Amino acid sequence: MSTPEHTSPSEIAPVTRTASGARLPNLIIGGAQKAGTTWLHHALKASAQLQKSDTKELNYFNRPGHAERLEEYAARFPQDSDAAYFYESSPNYLRPPSPESNVARNIATTLDRPAVLLLFRDPVDRYESAYVHHIAAGRREYTAEIDVVDTEFYMVDFGRYGTLLEAWQEWLPQTRTYLYDDLQDKPALIRRVMNDIGLDNDIDPEGLEFQVNAASVKQKRNGWPAVPRLTPAVRAQLSELYAPEVEKLQAILGRDLSHWLPA
Repeated sequence: MSTPEHTSPSEIAPVTRTASGARLPNLIIGGAQKAGTTWLHHALKASAQLQKSDTKELNYFNRPGHAERLEEYAARFPQDSDAAYFYESSPNYLRPPSPESNVARNIATTLDRPAVLLLFRDPVDRYESAYVHHIAAGRREYTAEIDVVDTEFYMVDFGRYGTLLEAWQEWLPQTRTYLYDDLQDKPALIRRVMNDIGLDNDIDPEGLEFQVNAASVKQKRNGWPAVPRLTPAVRAQLSELYAPEVEKLQAILGRDLSHWLPA
């Protein structure tokens, strides 16, 4: 399914309620991890038409037994608000599906046609950022040079975008997609997002020039002598590994991603 650069305004996504009448989100920012979801989460909260969850990354739909905790999930949103959208952002949602855990299926069978936003980033850069994240979290030892292709914590699988998006769109064909590259013009990106979810843009562009999760901040906070970087050999290895997935994503989106492919 192609996602064009410019689309006509969408309808506002319908509201789903629990058995008790509590309102559930009708907008999900589902990933990809390390691709700008935190920035988008904080940017959208500046609109009076959107209400975010009480904390980011609820990780509700990717955990076993989610259906039994629906009222608890609804309680994470401000029930006294009449905003057009309630939303949450969980980058871990965009993961390989399995019979036990299919996040897109869980969303589609719980919510009534919610708006869904996904962002994608050069998968090699995304892997590097994820590895730095796991170093900062204490899951990997500090190293100035990342010289391994580490498959734990979905570090490789989270970058298999073409396959992930195909599986996602099977259940959620209304999914809208954007690129980390689009953050170079943040006001234009927000205008497009607001248009895609059927809202007039009331977000001040001057408030969009902020950064979150910057590697330099992690360096200073952790006292690292340098920000960890991929070695050229590992960067080349990952670039070749991801090439078929980049080509698949390029075909789905109808966007030129040749700058993500091996030189």
